[in-house]
Amino acid sequence: MAPVEIIVPKTVIIQRVGYPKWWKNALTHPISMTGAGTQTIVGKSPSYNVFVANIVLTVSAETIISFYFGVFGSSGPIMLGGEGQPMGMVIAMGNSPAPCGEGGFSITSSLAVTVGGFVSFFYQLKE
Repeated sequence: MAPVEIIVPKTVIIQRVGYPKWWKNALTHPISMTGAGTQTIVGKSPSYNVFVANIVLTVSAETIISFYFGVFGSSGPIMLGGEGQPMGMVIAMGNSPAPCGEGGFSITSSLAVTVGGFVSFFYQLKE
């Protein structure tokens, strides 16, 4: 018995998207703070939505870090660098990057310590 050839019309074939679909548009910005305060990593953009894919940071001493995810608000306090606490962290969001909407992404340190690292993010054009 000969094999049966199945012909699928091009209108029903789904276009494959590479993993992850946004990797070609990913950008990286350094985190570099030397005192208490806030650093804006990704600015607001009314034409685009911002998504944060990875956060990597280290601290030189005890501080409280907060992330601000644009229109979605703050992460709340994250204590780093104190006795028995980690001196840094990596947050890899994989297939679920954190949305910021058209708002930006910022980091706040409560005390005058050195905070370093980087953030990977991408913009998505609003439709």
